[in-house]
Amino acid sequence: MENLKQAISYIRRSPDPLALYLFSENESEIKRIRRETLSGGMGINECVLHVAAEYAPFGGVGHSGMGQYHDFDGFETFSHKRTVIESHRMNWRTTLLLSRKAWFLKPINWLFMR
Repeated sequence: MENLKQAISYIRRSPDPLALYLFSENESEIKRIRRETLSGGMGINECVLHVAAEYAPFGGVGHSGMGQYHDFDGFETFSHKRTVIESHRMNWRTTLLLSRKAWFLKPINWLFMR
């Protein structure tokens, strides 16, 4: 639990991240991270579907979420919808991605960093 406490402390003293990805099957850890951190979106045992969730809001808070602040968009900005996608166990997508990280990053960088 000391590592979890250190991770939460690090996240809270840093600028709010655009996304936060947690890989754990411990329900109390998952609840604690959800309750004690703030991020644009969150993936629990999942990182591929977060990008692919076409109709889920995507954006950050604080410096990573600056954008539309007028009219209804402003209301939504300050209300902050937080997308949380959870897989109940480490799955084949996550295992494959973590084991072949460099291979997967090439097309992702090509698609999103052009």
